Amino acid sequence: MKGTIKKRLARLLVSSIVAIAAAIVPFLIREGLAHAFGFILPPFLLSYGAVLLVALGLGFWAGLLTALAAIILANIWTLPFAAHWHTQYWSDAVAHFVFVFICILVCALSETYRSTLRRTVAFEGERELRASEDRFHSVLRDSRDVLYRFNLQSGRYEFVSPSAQAVIGYTEADFNSMGEEMAVALVHPDERAALLEQFKRAEPGSQIEVEYRMRGKDGNYRWVSNLLSVHCGTGGTPLYREGTLRDITEKKTAEQALLRSATLASAGRMSAAIAHEINNPLAAVTNLLFLALHHPDLPEPVREYIATADAELNRIALITRRALGFYREANAPALVSIDSILDSAIDLFKHQIHARQAHIVKDGDTGLELTAVGGELRQIFSNLISNSLDAISEQGQIHIRARRGRSASNGNAYIRVIVADNGRGISDEIRSQIFEPFFTTKGTVGTGLGLWVSGQLVEKNGGTIRSRSSTSPERHGTVFLVELPA
Repeated sequence: MKGTIKKRLARLLVSSIVAIAAAIVPFLIREGLAHAFGFILPPFLLSYGAVLLVALGLGFWAGLLTALAAIILANIWTLPFAAHWHTQYWSDAVAHFVFVFICILVCALSETYRSTLRRTVAFEGERELRASEDRFHSVLRDSRDVLYRFNLQSGRYEFVSPSAQAVIGYTEADFNSMGEEMAVALVHPDERAALLEQFKRAEPGSQIEVEYRMRGKDGNYRWVSNLLSVHCGTGGTPLYREGTLRDITEKKTAEQALLRSATLASAGRMSAAIAHEINNPLAAVTNLLFLALHHPDLPEPVREYIATADAELNRIALITRRALGFYREANAPALVSIDSILDSAIDLFKHQIHARQAHIVKDGDTGLELTAVGGELRQIFSNLISNSLDAISEQGQIHIRARRGRSASNGNAYIRVIVADNGRGISDEIRSQIFEPFFTTKGTVGTGLGLWVSGQLVEKNGGTIRSRSSTSPERHGTVFLVELPA
């Protein structure tokens, strides 16, 4: 308050000095002209200009003060070559009145001009400010980055850019209603502890970048990169945390795809050596089985067992090369029976089915046929049945159903095969990974290639494979649905 009063008094003093000096200058000029050229100007002629300039520069009252000072100077100023100004004549009084009236009019017009100029400048400033704000908000809204500021004292978000809704689905109002615990709860459980540790280790003034999965408003997790810094007050107390959040899901997906490609390439290089090493023993065993099959004294039941062993030995060689990516299809597609394929796949696991006392139910339409490579279809359904046997408990049940149908979208005919079990089920956390290569829940027993190979073969035959699963105690199990074009 005192500072404001002092500023006003100082401004008033400066205005008064300038006004009086502006009133003196015209009389100095008048005296100089009289001395140099010998003619004398009317006393108020040059004062009009001084009043106008002061009024434009300092305002109405400063201009009026200049006019009053000019009147006083006109009465006391005496030129060496001019008669003294006398106010006892009525003409002098009229001149004073006219001068004051004109000065008031000039000061009023000047003040109107100043006010209009101020409003114009203020309007232009506001318009530029609004335009700048619009550009700023447009950049924040369209940006792929989310800017935020989190108050560590109140535990609330002070600012979140509008782009948050496009990136992760949450609005600024959603974040404003969250505390830090609620915000951290959106982080994937696998990265939550590491993120909190990074927050604790963040030093004031320095930037850290952390990457983690964050659950969006739609319930899906997305990878984000958080570049943040901590700012402190005068006593070193952390005041707020601010940073930039960027969606890097596509980058992470590309990195994971590249890693899978590198893993598969490494497996491929290994498979070349493996295939070379096992080729000779497989050929030797195949030849021995061929000789055994053609032995004249071979009993018929043993002949059937050896024939089955020979067929499965050939399939082992094909499966190995196909699963590792070195299989060149030697068999041409042919019309095959789905019933026969499913029966042969079930026969492969008779021993396991008997050991687990599992109950196999097979039903559906009969006489289903499609054009494909029989070995590929047998491998698809063998992998699904094998997984179901591993999932069920003693006396569990596996239901296999084959039906024909027609797509509602394009009207194309298809054959749908369902393999369902009442096993322990697959959790939501890993169900999205079951078709990835080398992913397994069987520890060292599984290779992680069964479902991946099945998916590749289904896709190769123009079909689709989907899964549903439940781990609830009341109703648990897994269903695999394979649709192949008929």
